[in-house]
Amino acid sequence: VKQGEPFQILIGIEAKAEESLDISVVIENSRQQALFCSQLSDRQHSCVVSGYAEFIVHIDTPVLRKGDYLISMALFKPDKSDFYDVVLHYPLMAVEGISATLEMPSDNRWGNLYFPLSWTGPSTS
Repeated sequence: VKQGEPFQILIGIEAKAEESLDISVVIENSRQQALFCSQLSDRQHSCVVSGYAEFIVHIDTPVLRKGDYLISMALFKPDKSDFYDVVLHYPLMAVEGISATLEMPSDNRWGNLYFPLSWTGPSTS
């Protein structure tokens, strides 16, 4: 994936019986430090699954800078009383280059994320 390009994460699960569940994904840098987390229940209620189901996480506003990234995932009851499955620090992708459609700095500044923030302050001459 190039810096600035949207991407998707496909998660396939198999439920042996009808289960009410929630899913969490954590994107981590190569040092296993969490950069951000998202849960299915952030935007909708948990869901009921029976058999095989696929979920797609849409990352439409990419902020990841150049580097290698990992993903940790958890599948759990909506009240978090029980976890069905956990995957830790799985290699997700490498981000390289810069998308032609995004103005993103390519220097070696700190941090894995880039947000194009607005600044205000005294005028300089």
